[in-house]
Amino acid sequence: MTASLVSPLLENLRELNSPFYIERQAIESDCYQAILKPGSLVRLKGPQQIGKTSLVERLLVRVSKEYCTAVLSFNLAELTNTTRMFKWLCAAVSQELELPNQVTTFWDDTFGSNQSATTYFEKYILKAIQQPLILVLDNIDVVFDKPELQENFCRLLRHWNDLTKGINHRAAIWRQLSLVLVHATDKYSSLDINCSPLAGIGCAFSLPEFSETEIDELAKRYSLTNINIREVKHYLGGHPYLVSSAFDYLHQQQLSLEDLLKIASTEKSPFGNHLRGHLETLQQNPELWLGFKEIVTSEKPVRVSSSETFKLQSMGLVKIEGDLCSPLCELYRQYFSLRLQEKRRSFGSLFNFLQPKRS
Repeated sequence: MTASLVSPLLENLRELNSPFYIERQAIESDCYQAILKPGSLVRLKGPQQIGKTSLVERLLVRVSKEYCTAVLSFNLAELTNTTRMFKWLCAAVSQELELPNQVTTFWDDTFGSNQSATTYFEKYILKAIQQPLILVLDNIDVVFDKPELQENFCRLLRHWNDLTKGINHRAAIWRQLSLVLVHATDKYSSLDINCSPLAGIGCAFSLPEFSETEIDELAKRYSLTNINIREVKHYLGGHPYLVSSAFDYLHQQQLSLEDLLKIASTEKSPFGNHLRGHLETLQQNPELWLGFKEIVTSEKPVRVSSSETFKLQSMGLVKIEGDLCSPLCELYRQYFSLRLQEKRRSFGSLFNFLQPKRS
């Protein structure tokens, strides 16, 4: 089994001056304008490897002169319980802003974690800063599979968003805080839900796949000529990670697109880690696996349950046409069709093994 090849070019894609970063002007402009609104709450969501973090980093550079900024990754959060999570949030923001940690001073268990965290921000953080604060909470999807934490976290965010409304002095204080929530939607596949836990909060943006024009621009930056852009779009669906990985692979290996497509759905694929990650997720969810099996083995778009449609789209595996689903790209159809057949054969072999032998 060959591991995915990741070159220094691809590893440096997130660098602010990277020539391989493709700006998606419409959505990036809309996100920027939304963040600038006092007291805004912006949700940037999408499957993993779609480009959310790269976009946020560039937006923060644009606002750095007029705003205080702080970025927290919930991958580092203390998620034992709600109290520890909110204390971590308060302490981590203080650290990012180079303010003394005053959590013990402002925390009062009599009022609970939500009220204490709100008081910490209102009475301390937002009074200590000299400029409006843009706070980025990244990787918050790690909270979604912990029901108690998810409920309290979403309730806190809704409360803070509500506090920005109105014309009173308190609302003016809270309008100094703009929140940017960044989360991968892949996590939805393991949850018993058919909508986002954050539905209805703030302004949501979903990063789209690359258009043919954007794919063509990226090919030029890799100095790739004679590339059939429509074929790339058809086979890779415009997925930013897949397209960038493909062009990087062609650039490094000096191969043709035809050569790449011959191995793209095999275990020698440069997309191997990406594909196996999705495969593992599907294997852990039999109902989702069966729904996707129907989609990739059908020649026409098919209808599956609304829950399966929501989760598969959240994983970035399908595109929706009305109420019907089809694979996002030909790569997914080929790769997962083959693995579904292998799984069916393995089940058949197990069934035959368990049958009593005839004498």
